[in-house]
Amino acid sequence: MGNVNKTSIPDGYYTVVKEWIRANGLRKKKHMKKLDFGDPIDLIEPVGLEDPTFWTVRFSEAGKPFKQRNGIVDIIPQGIIYGTKPDVMTPDHKLVWSHSREKHKLPEEHSIFQLDRLPALKQTSSIIALLSIKDSGIYYHWMMDVLPRLHMLKVCGIKPDQYVINGTKIAPFQYETLEALGIPKDKVIESHEGLCLQAKQLVIPYFTRGIRPKWAADFLKQELMINKKIKPVQGYERLFISRSKARKRMLLNESDIYDTLEPYGFQYVILEDLTVAQQIQLFASAKVIVAPHGAGLTNAVFSPPGTTIIELCAPSLVHNCYPILSSLVGHKHYYVIGEGERPPEYIDPHDRSADIAINMDDFREIMSIAGIT
Repeated sequence: MGNVNKTSIPDGYYTVVKEWIRANGLRKKKHMKKLDFGDPIDLIEPVGLEDPTFWTVRFSEAGKPFKQRNGIVDIIPQGIIYGTKPDVMTPDHKLVWSHSREKHKLPEEHSIFQLDRLPALKQTSSIIALLSIKDSGIYYHWMMDVLPRLHMLKVCGIKPDQYVINGTKIAPFQYETLEALGIPKDKVIESHEGLCLQAKQLVIPYFTRGIRPKWAADFLKQELMINKKIKPVQGYERLFISRSKARKRMLLNESDIYDTLEPYGFQYVILEDLTVAQQIQLFASAKVIVAPHGAGLTNAVFSPPGTTIIELCAPSLVHNCYPILSSLVGHKHYYVIGEGERPPEYIDPHDRSADIAINMDDFREIMSIAGIT
Protein backbone atom coordinates (compact mmCIF):
# COMPACT_ATOMS: atom_id res chain seq x y z
CA MET A 1 0.00 0.00 0.00
CA GLY A 2 3.02 2.28 -0.10
CA ASN A 3 2.58 5.56 1.72
CA VAL A 4 -1.22 5.45 1.74
CA ASN A 5 -2.84 6.31 5.06
CA LYS A 6 -4.01 2.89 6.16
CA THR A 7 -7.13 4.21 7.90
CA SER A 8 -8.23 6.43 5.03
CA ILE A 9 -11.19 5.47 2.86
CA PRO A 10 -10.42 3.99 -0.58
CA ASP A 11 -9.26 6.50 -3.16
CA GLY A 12 -11.38 4.99 -5.90
CA TYR A 13 -12.65 1.64 -7.11
CA TYR A 14 -12.24 -1.15 -9.61
CA THR A 15 -15.51 -2.52 -10.95
CA VAL A 16 -14.05 -6.06 -11.09
CA VAL A 17 -10.75 -7.69 -10.16
CA LYS A 18 -9.86 -7.90 -13.84
CA GLU A 19 -9.52 -4.10 -13.90
CA TRP A 20 -7.02 -4.23 -11.04
CA ILE A 21 -5.06 -6.91 -12.90
CA ARG A 22 -4.89 -4.81 -16.07
CA ALA A 23 -4.10 -1.55 -14.23
CA ASN A 24 -1.12 -3.15 -12.51
CA GLY A 25 0.21 -5.15 -15.45
CA LEU A 26 -0.39 -8.49 -13.72
CA ARG A 27 -0.93 -11.93 -15.24
CA LYS A 28 -4.62 -12.78 -15.38
CA LYS A 29 -4.05 -16.54 -15.07
CA LYS A 30 -2.17 -16.01 -11.82
CA HIS A 31 -4.90 -13.93 -10.19
CA MET A 32 -8.09 -15.40 -11.69
CA LYS A 33 -8.74 -19.14 -11.76
CA LYS A 34 -11.70 -20.18 -13.92
CA LEU A 35 -13.29 -23.55 -13.18
CA ASP A 36 -15.56 -25.32 -15.66
CA PHE A 37 -17.59 -28.00 -13.91
CA GLY A 38 -20.35 -29.00 -16.28
CA ASP A 39 -22.36 -28.56 -19.46
CA PRO A 40 -25.88 -27.10 -19.63
CA ILE A 41 -28.49 -29.50 -18.31
CA ASP A 42 -32.11 -30.31 -19.10
CA LEU A 43 -34.45 -29.79 -16.16
CA ILE A 44 -37.48 -31.98 -15.56
CA GLU A 45 -40.61 -30.05 -14.66
CA PRO A 46 -42.28 -30.93 -11.36
CA VAL A 47 -45.84 -32.24 -11.38
CA GLY A 48 -48.68 -30.16 -9.99
CA LEU A 49 -52.41 -29.88 -10.47
CA GLU A 50 -52.18 -27.01 -12.95
CA ASP A 51 -52.26 -27.33 -16.71
CA PRO A 52 -49.91 -25.94 -17.85
CA THR A 53 -47.38 -26.20 -15.04
CA PHE A 54 -47.13 -23.12 -12.80
CA TRP A 55 -45.00 -20.58 -14.64
CA THR A 56 -42.09 -20.39 -12.17
CA VAL A 57 -41.37 -24.11 -12.69
CA ARG A 58 -42.30 -24.32 -16.38
CA PHE A 59 -38.79 -25.30 -17.40
CA SER A 60 -39.83 -26.41 -20.88
CA GLU A 61 -40.61 -22.79 -21.71
CA ALA A 62 -36.87 -22.05 -21.98
CA GLY A 63 -36.65 -24.28 -25.03
CA LYS A 64 -33.05 -25.21 -24.32
CA PRO A 65 -30.85 -26.72 -21.57
CA PHE A 66 -30.05 -24.60 -18.52
CA LYS A 67 -26.54 -23.34 -17.95
CA GLN A 68 -25.06 -24.52 -14.67
CA ARG A 69 -22.93 -22.27 -12.53
CA ASN A 70 -19.19 -22.65 -12.85
CA GLY A 71 -16.59 -21.16 -10.55
CA ILE A 72 -14.01 -18.38 -10.42
CA VAL A 73 -11.41 -17.76 -7.73
CA ASP A 74 -9.95 -14.26 -7.52
CA ILE A 75 -6.52 -14.09 -5.88
CA ILE A 76 -5.34 -10.75 -4.47
CA PRO A 77 -1.94 -10.68 -2.72
CA GLN A 78 -2.11 -8.15 0.14
CA GLY A 79 -5.87 -7.88 -0.38
CA ILE A 80 -7.92 -6.19 2.34
CA ILE A 81 -11.26 -7.18 3.91
CA TYR A 82 -13.26 -4.48 5.64
CA GLY A 83 -16.43 -4.41 7.74
CA THR A 84 -19.47 -6.50 8.52
CA LYS A 85 -20.55 -6.79 4.90
CA PRO A 86 -17.57 -7.24 4.19
CA ASP A 87 -15.96 -5.21 1.41
CA VAL A 88 -12.79 -6.03 -0.51
CA MET A 89 -9.97 -3.61 -1.30
CA THR A 90 -6.86 -4.07 -3.40
CA PRO A 91 -3.34 -3.34 -2.07
CA ASP A 92 -3.37 -0.04 -3.97
CA HIS A 93 -6.25 1.01 -1.70
CA LYS A 94 -9.19 0.77 -4.07
CA LEU A 95 -12.59 -0.85 -3.51
CA VAL A 96 -13.53 -3.90 -5.59
CA TRP A 97 -17.18 -3.14 -6.30
CA SER A 98 -18.08 -6.60 -7.67
CA HIS A 99 -17.18 -8.18 -4.32
CA SER A 100 -19.38 -5.80 -2.35
CA ARG A 101 -22.91 -6.43 -1.13
CA GLU A 102 -23.84 -2.97 -2.38
CA LYS A 103 -23.88 -3.94 -6.03
CA HIS A 104 -27.41 -2.55 -6.23
CA LYS A 105 -25.79 0.91 -5.97
CA LEU A 106 -23.55 2.72 -8.40
CA PRO A 107 -19.92 2.07 -7.38
CA GLU A 108 -19.29 5.72 -6.53
CA GLU A 109 -22.36 5.71 -4.23
CA HIS A 110 -21.00 2.86 -2.09
CA SER A 111 -21.32 3.58 1.63
CA ILE A 112 -17.58 3.11 2.20
CA PHE A 113 -16.99 6.43 0.44
CA GLN A 114 -19.26 8.18 2.95
CA LEU A 115 -17.03 7.27 5.90
CA ASP A 116 -14.52 9.57 7.54
CA ARG A 117 -12.00 6.79 8.05
CA LEU A 118 -11.63 3.02 8.31
CA PRO A 119 -10.71 1.04 11.43
CA ALA A 120 -7.02 0.49 12.07
CA LEU A 121 -5.58 -1.97 9.59
CA LYS A 122 -4.41 -5.33 10.92
CA GLN A 123 -1.95 -7.23 8.77
CA THR A 124 -1.53 -10.99 8.76
CA SER A 125 0.80 -13.47 7.08
CA SER A 126 -2.14 -15.82 6.50
CA ILE A 127 -3.88 -16.91 3.31
CA ILE A 128 -7.50 -15.89 3.90
CA ALA A 129 -10.57 -17.11 2.01
CA LEU A 130 -13.66 -14.91 1.90
CA LEU A 131 -16.82 -17.03 2.18
CA SER A 132 -19.24 -14.32 3.23
CA ILE A 133 -22.54 -13.88 1.37
CA LYS A 134 -25.68 -11.98 2.35
CA ASP A 135 -27.96 -14.96 3.07
CA SER A 136 -25.39 -17.35 4.54
CA GLY A 137 -27.46 -17.71 7.73
CA ILE A 138 -30.14 -19.49 5.69
CA TYR A 139 -29.48 -23.23 5.52
CA TYR A 140 -30.16 -23.55 1.78
CA HIS A 141 -27.82 -20.73 0.84
CA TRP A 142 -25.11 -21.89 3.23
CA MET A 143 -25.19 -25.42 1.82
CA MET A 144 -25.66 -24.62 -1.87
CA ASP A 145 -23.96 -21.22 -2.21
CA VAL A 146 -21.20 -21.14 0.43
CA LEU A 147 -19.84 -24.62 1.15
CA PRO A 148 -19.28 -25.54 -2.54
CA ARG A 149 -16.79 -22.66 -2.70
CA LEU A 150 -14.48 -24.83 -0.62
CA HIS A 151 -14.46 -27.31 -3.48
CA MET A 152 -13.33 -24.52 -5.83
CA LEU A 153 -10.39 -23.77 -3.56
CA LYS A 154 -9.45 -27.46 -3.38
CA VAL A 155 -9.55 -27.81 -7.16
CA CYS A 156 -7.22 -24.80 -7.42
CA GLY A 157 -4.82 -26.31 -4.87
CA ILE A 158 -5.37 -23.40 -2.45
CA LYS A 159 -5.18 -24.18 1.27
CA PRO A 160 -6.31 -21.13 3.26
CA ASP A 161 -5.13 -20.58 6.79
CA GLN A 162 -8.33 -18.79 7.80
CA TYR A 163 -11.84 -18.22 6.49
CA VAL A 164 -14.05 -15.13 6.82
CA ILE A 165 -17.80 -15.72 7.10
CA ASN A 166 -20.72 -13.33 7.51
CA GLY A 167 -20.74 -12.37 11.19
CA THR A 168 -24.33 -11.10 11.12
CA LYS A 169 -25.76 -14.44 10.09
CA ILE A 170 -24.25 -17.06 12.39
CA ALA A 171 -26.08 -20.34 12.95
CA PRO A 172 -24.95 -23.61 14.59
CA PHE A 173 -25.12 -25.51 11.30
CA GLN A 174 -22.36 -23.30 9.88
CA TYR A 175 -19.75 -24.38 12.40
CA GLU A 176 -20.96 -27.99 12.38
CA THR A 177 -20.57 -28.32 8.62
CA LEU A 178 -17.25 -26.46 8.53
CA GLU A 179 -15.92 -28.79 11.22
CA ALA A 180 -17.14 -31.77 9.18
CA LEU A 181 -15.20 -30.39 6.22
CA GLY A 182 -12.00 -30.11 8.25
CA ILE A 183 -12.20 -26.42 9.20
CA PRO A 184 -12.13 -25.94 13.00
CA LYS A 185 -13.69 -22.92 14.65
CA ASP A 186 -10.32 -21.34 15.45
CA LYS A 187 -9.71 -20.93 11.70
CA VAL A 188 -12.95 -18.98 11.19
CA ILE A 189 -13.23 -15.19 11.39
CA GLU A 190 -16.70 -13.69 11.79
CA SER A 191 -16.95 -10.38 9.96
CA HIS A 192 -17.73 -7.35 12.11
CA GLU A 193 -17.82 -3.57 11.99
CA GLY A 194 -14.23 -3.18 13.18
CA LEU A 195 -12.77 -5.72 10.77
CA CYS A 196 -10.02 -4.28 8.58
CA LEU A 197 -7.65 -7.09 7.71
CA GLN A 198 -4.89 -7.31 5.13
CA ALA A 199 -4.01 -10.87 4.16
CA LYS A 200 -0.79 -12.22 2.78
CA GLN A 201 -3.07 -13.54 0.08
CA LEU A 202 -6.83 -12.97 -0.18
CA VAL A 203 -8.74 -15.60 -2.15
CA ILE A 204 -12.37 -15.07 -3.16
CA PRO A 205 -14.23 -18.04 -4.68
CA TYR A 206 -17.55 -17.23 -6.36
CA PHE A 207 -20.00 -18.46 -8.97
CA THR A 208 -20.68 -17.54 -12.56
CA ARG A 209 -24.29 -17.06 -13.67
CA GLY A 210 -26.60 -20.04 -14.07
CA ILE A 211 -28.67 -22.47 -12.05
CA ARG A 212 -27.19 -23.94 -8.91
CA PRO A 213 -25.15 -26.81 -10.26
CA LYS A 214 -25.16 -30.57 -9.95
CA TRP A 215 -21.50 -30.53 -8.94
CA ALA A 216 -22.40 -28.57 -5.79
CA ALA A 217 -25.00 -31.16 -4.79
CA ASP A 218 -22.56 -33.99 -5.52
CA PHE A 219 -19.89 -32.27 -3.41
CA LEU A 220 -22.21 -31.98 -0.39
CA LYS A 221 -23.31 -35.61 -0.64
CA GLN A 222 -19.76 -36.90 -1.01
CA GLU A 223 -18.17 -34.80 1.73
CA LEU A 224 -20.93 -34.67 4.34
CA MET A 225 -22.56 -38.08 3.91
CA ILE A 226 -20.47 -40.63 2.01
CA ASN A 227 -17.08 -39.65 3.44
CA LYS A 228 -18.61 -39.50 6.94
CA LYS A 229 -20.06 -43.00 6.43
CA ILE A 230 -23.58 -41.87 7.32
CA LYS A 231 -25.95 -44.74 6.56
CA PRO A 232 -29.76 -44.92 6.25
CA VAL A 233 -31.81 -46.07 9.23
CA GLN A 234 -34.96 -48.15 9.07
CA GLY A 235 -38.31 -46.65 9.93
CA TYR A 236 -37.75 -43.26 8.26
CA GLU A 237 -38.52 -44.12 4.66
CA ARG A 238 -41.40 -41.61 4.71
CA LEU A 239 -40.91 -38.17 6.24
CA PHE A 240 -43.19 -35.25 6.95
CA ILE A 241 -41.14 -32.11 7.64
CA SER A 242 -42.81 -29.76 10.12
CA ARG A 243 -42.39 -25.98 10.25
CA SER A 244 -43.96 -25.75 13.71
CA LYS A 245 -40.82 -24.07 15.08
CA ALA A 246 -40.36 -21.68 12.16
CA ARG A 247 -40.95 -17.96 12.57
CA LYS A 248 -42.63 -17.52 9.19
CA ARG A 249 -44.20 -19.45 6.34
CA MET A 250 -46.24 -21.62 8.69
CA LEU A 251 -48.31 -24.53 7.40
CA LEU A 252 -51.65 -23.44 8.87
CA ASN A 253 -53.37 -26.81 8.58
CA GLU A 254 -50.34 -28.92 9.47
CA SER A 255 -52.37 -31.23 11.72
CA ASP A 256 -54.78 -32.04 8.87
CA ILE A 257 -51.87 -32.81 6.54
CA TYR A 258 -50.12 -35.06 9.03
CA ASP A 259 -53.35 -36.81 10.08
CA THR A 260 -53.73 -37.74 6.42
CA LEU A 261 -50.12 -38.92 6.11
CA GLU A 262 -49.68 -40.81 9.37
CA PRO A 263 -51.65 -43.91 8.30
CA TYR A 264 -49.25 -44.24 5.37
CA GLY A 265 -46.24 -44.58 7.66
CA PHE A 266 -44.93 -41.01 7.65
CA GLN A 267 -42.68 -39.87 10.48
CA TYR A 268 -43.21 -36.36 11.88
CA VAL A 269 -39.84 -34.54 11.90
CA ILE A 270 -38.83 -31.18 13.36
CA LEU A 271 -35.45 -30.43 11.82
CA GLU A 272 -34.65 -27.65 14.31
CA ASP A 273 -34.30 -30.36 16.98
CA LEU A 274 -31.60 -32.22 15.03
CA THR A 275 -27.93 -31.78 14.21
CA VAL A 276 -26.95 -31.56 10.56
CA ALA A 277 -25.58 -35.12 10.72
CA GLN A 278 -28.91 -36.37 12.07
CA GLN A 279 -30.79 -34.54 9.34
CA ILE A 280 -28.53 -36.07 6.71
CA GLN A 281 -29.17 -39.55 8.09
CA LEU A 282 -32.96 -39.13 8.01
CA PHE A 283 -32.98 -37.79 4.46
CA ALA A 284 -30.57 -40.52 3.39
CA SER A 285 -33.19 -42.97 4.64
CA ALA A 286 -36.16 -41.34 2.89
CA LYS A 287 -38.03 -42.59 -0.14
CA VAL A 288 -40.91 -40.11 0.17
CA ILE A 289 -40.74 -36.59 1.65
CA VAL A 290 -43.63 -34.18 2.20
CA ALA A 291 -42.68 -30.67 3.31
CA PRO A 292 -43.75 -27.05 3.16
CA HIS A 293 -41.42 -24.89 1.11
CA GLY A 294 -38.45 -24.20 3.37
CA ALA A 295 -34.74 -24.63 3.87
CA GLY A 296 -35.12 -28.17 5.24
CA LEU A 297 -35.72 -29.47 1.72
CA THR A 298 -32.06 -28.69 1.00
CA ASN A 299 -31.35 -32.04 2.67
CA ALA A 300 -32.94 -33.79 -0.31
CA VAL A 301 -29.41 -33.76 -1.78
CA PHE A 302 -28.70 -36.64 0.62
CA SER A 303 -31.73 -38.73 -0.39
CA PRO A 304 -31.30 -41.61 -2.85
CA PRO A 305 -32.13 -40.88 -6.49
CA GLY A 306 -35.78 -41.52 -7.25
CA THR A 307 -37.05 -40.16 -3.95
CA THR A 308 -40.55 -38.66 -4.19
CA ILE A 309 -40.81 -35.06 -3.01
CA ILE A 310 -44.14 -33.28 -2.39
CA GLU A 311 -43.59 -29.57 -1.77
CA LEU A 312 -46.35 -27.42 -0.28
CA CYS A 313 -46.30 -23.78 -1.42
CA ALA A 314 -48.10 -20.50 -0.82
CA PRO A 315 -49.49 -18.92 -4.01
CA SER A 316 -47.25 -15.89 -3.49
CA LEU A 317 -44.07 -18.00 -3.21
CA VAL A 318 -43.75 -20.84 -5.70
CA HIS A 319 -39.98 -21.03 -5.88
CA ASN A 320 -38.06 -23.16 -8.38
CA CYS A 321 -35.02 -23.94 -6.20
CA TYR A 322 -36.19 -27.34 -4.94
CA PRO A 323 -37.69 -28.54 -8.24
CA ILE A 324 -34.30 -27.67 -9.79
CA LEU A 325 -32.50 -29.54 -7.01
CA SER A 326 -34.76 -32.57 -7.49
CA SER A 327 -34.06 -32.52 -11.20
CA LEU A 328 -30.30 -32.38 -10.62
CA VAL A 329 -30.19 -35.32 -8.23
CA GLY A 330 -32.85 -37.47 -9.88
CA HIS A 331 -35.87 -37.09 -7.62
CA LYS A 332 -39.56 -37.10 -8.59
CA HIS A 333 -40.91 -33.70 -7.59
CA TYR A 334 -44.55 -32.81 -7.01
CA TYR A 335 -46.03 -29.58 -5.70
CA VAL A 336 -49.30 -28.24 -4.34
CA ILE A 337 -50.15 -24.55 -4.29
CA GLY A 338 -52.11 -23.46 -1.26
CA GLU A 339 -55.32 -21.50 -1.02
CA GLY A 340 -55.40 -17.76 -1.62
CA GLU A 341 -55.23 -15.29 -4.46
CA ARG A 342 -52.71 -16.19 -7.13
CA PRO A 343 -50.72 -13.43 -8.78
CA PRO A 344 -50.85 -13.10 -12.58
CA GLU A 345 -48.38 -15.14 -14.58
CA TYR A 346 -44.83 -13.75 -14.58
CA ILE A 347 -45.58 -11.62 -11.52
CA ASP A 348 -43.60 -13.00 -8.58
CA PRO A 349 -44.41 -11.42 -5.18
CA HIS A 350 -41.72 -13.65 -3.66
CA ASP A 351 -43.37 -13.31 -0.26
CA ARG A 352 -41.02 -15.23 2.02
CA SER A 353 -43.28 -14.73 5.03
CA ALA A 354 -46.49 -16.05 3.45
CA ASP A 355 -48.25 -18.76 5.45
CA ILE A 356 -49.50 -21.86 3.65
CA ALA A 357 -53.01 -23.34 3.77
CA ILE A 358 -53.42 -26.47 1.63
CA ASN A 359 -56.78 -27.57 0.30
CA MET A 360 -57.14 -31.15 1.50
CA ASP A 361 -58.82 -32.35 -1.68
CA ASP A 362 -55.86 -31.00 -3.64
CA PHE A 363 -53.47 -32.71 -1.25
CA ARG A 364 -55.17 -36.09 -1.56
CA GLU A 365 -55.14 -35.72 -5.34
CA ILE A 366 -51.41 -35.04 -5.48
CA MET A 367 -50.82 -37.99 -3.14
CA SER A 368 -52.69 -40.18 -5.60
CA ILE A 369 -50.76 -38.80 -8.58
CA ALA A 370 -47.49 -39.41 -6.71
CA GLY A 371 -48.51 -42.99 -5.99
CA ILE A 372 -48.54 -42.77 -2.22
CA THR A 373 -50.51 -45.78 -1.00
